[in-house]
Amino acid sequence: MFGYQDGKVENVLTLTVFSSQDPHQDVRADESSCSSAARQIHGIGNSADICRADSRASWGEQVVGRVRDKVFVIYLRTRPKTQTEIPRARLTDNAIQVAEHVAGDLF
Repeated sequence: MFGYQDGKVENVLTLTVFSSQDPHQDVRADESSCSSAARQIHGIGNSADICRADSRASWGEQVVGRVRDKVFVIYLRTRPKTQTEIPRARLTDNAIQVAEHVAGDLF
């Protein structure tokens, strides 16, 4: 987990990578914490999906993907929940960029 705080705004990146006997099942299980429907991201690993992972106090984006038998979960959030600090589109773009790097490192 990596964090950065600037005044009242806290940004946190959590990255988890693990080996799996059934990566397809584990990817679906990790998407259960999404607060919106997941959408596929093309060109990242063998498969990757992104979804909103908002809570009452923060904006969040989650990417769940796999490279061969490795599953990766990226959770990027910002608090407090104000669009003036980090717009949703930028948070989504940042999560996708992290996923590109992680998938590239796992290949």
